[in-house]
Amino acid sequence: MVSLIKSPWFKGKFGEFLVNLSARRFLDKSRYPGTLASPLTKGSMSKRGLREMRKR
Repeated sequence: MVSLIKSPWFKGKFGEFLVNLSARRFLDKSRYPGTLASPLTKGSMSKRGLREMRKR
């Protein structure tokens, strides 16, 4: 069990969970209705996601 908690996979999943939980709890839903960027297969952001971020 300890080796699972210390693994990079678990740390990544747990960190992502905390970020998503914080975003849902603390960000204004009227200003941030959904995700700001849509990830691509290479992990970069799409042009649409960048345009939406610049608008805000």
